[in-house]
Amino acid sequence: MSIEVARNFLLWCTVINCGILLVWFLFFALAHDWIQGIHGKWFHLSKDQFDAIHYAGMAIFKIGIILLNLVPLVVLCIVSEDVVPPNMRASILLTCFPSYGKRYPHEISTRFAVCI
Repeated sequence: MSIEVARNFLLWCTVINCGILLVWFLFFALAHDWIQGIHGKWFHLSKDQFDAIHYAGMAIFKIGIILLNLVPLVVLCIVSEDVVPPNMRASILLTCFPSYGKRYPHEISTRFAVCI
């Protein structure tokens, strides 16, 4: 799979998941009593329990969207569009992993020949 396909996949996953979250929020905000009535018949939840469950569910879903869709999408955009110049990539790599340059000096010099 190419980076372009992965980027498009993650973009559409993010859009669809944000749409689902928005619909969930709109139903919760605008049809709160109706939804609580339906769920109340099945699970016998108080209003506070019902609100807490939906609030926690939306928060977990939003964190999942950010961690599993949005962050990988941003990383792929940065990597594929050369937002970070090659010389800066080498310095970031060596700053974050200083032992990398000691273990693989040949790879650093060939991979990032522009910066050396």
